[in-house]
Amino acid sequence: MSVEKVFDQLLTQKLNLRKLCEGECDGSNQKCDYCKTAAARKELEEKLKEKLSVLPSEDEKKKPSTFLTGS
Repeated sequence: MSVEKVFDQLLTQKLNLRKLCEGECDGSNQKCDYCKTAAARKELEEKLKEKLSVLPSEDEKKKPSTFLTGS
């Protein structure tokens, strides 16, 4: 079993989150807990980009270099 599937099981069985999408959630389904989380993360990321100076990476000339991390 892949790490993604194990993590999905943890989120659905232990935290009672509903995943209603097949594959990766894009934030468009407001009945899906994964989508609501993805949409909130995207909104937060956009607000942080507005307030903080994010430099482009070497391979991304015009796009800011960001990545999702946390605990």
